[in-house]
Amino acid sequence: MDVRKSFDNFDEFKKFFDSYQTETKQLFVIKKSKSVDAVNKKLDSDSTKYNDCLKWKYLWYQCKNGGQPRLAGGSERPNQRYVIVTKTVIGAG
Repeated sequence: MDVRKSFDNFDEFKKFFDSYQTETKQLFVIKKSKSVDAVNKKLDSDSTKYNDCLKWKYLWYQCKNGGQPRLAGGSERPNQRYVIVTKTVIGAG
């Protein structure tokens, strides 16, 4: 995937990204996102608002297949921890 590829709109990116997932047999899910509406609501009236034609301020995708395992859960009880597996995160938006 060319990391320097640019898109004119989100739908164009989404179509390309869905095709990429199909070709590489990798499933990506949204890890973190922030909508422009949510950001604009929290801005002061003096602040410059994001353009309403944008849907996302940011949108991070995370691969479901692999990566370095990490432990989650703060408990020290036996058999109470679980492993979270992550891979690459791609930012878009």
